[in-house]
Amino acid sequence: TPNADQANYDGDDEGDACDDDDDNDGVRDSRDNYPYSNTREYFNFGDCDLDIENQFSRNGSTMVDQINSLIEEINEQYDGENWDELHSDFMRELAKLTYMWRKDRLITRSERSAISSCGRNSEIPYLDIN
Repeated sequence: TPNADQANYDGDDEGDACDDDDDNDGVRDSRDNYPYSNTREYFNFGDCDLDIENQFSRNGSTMVDQINSLIEEINEQYDGENWDELHSDFMRELAKLTYMWRKDRLITRSERSAISSCGRNSEIPYLDIN
């Protein structure tokens, strides 16, 4: 039964209750690590205004999904005294992510460099990102 008030995350013809791919990334929600991918057009973090296009990467995730997951993982380990260690971990994992994006031709060499510079100057841990 059609329900005009039903949530419809991706704005397609199917409400979320009937939609087996709520974010329209081609990966069924039952197999999607990010069934409600962050699909905003560009991504930025910290004080950086990167304006790099947020694209779908691998396994039904967007670049923003992957950055958010990394930041969340690092922040969960923060105990108030291990900032340097975790910031190094963040930078290492960020380098792996951007290497994969570059390899997949989602970003340019200069965009990878800009992301790295942003990460280096960020307050991660502990930075809230949406």
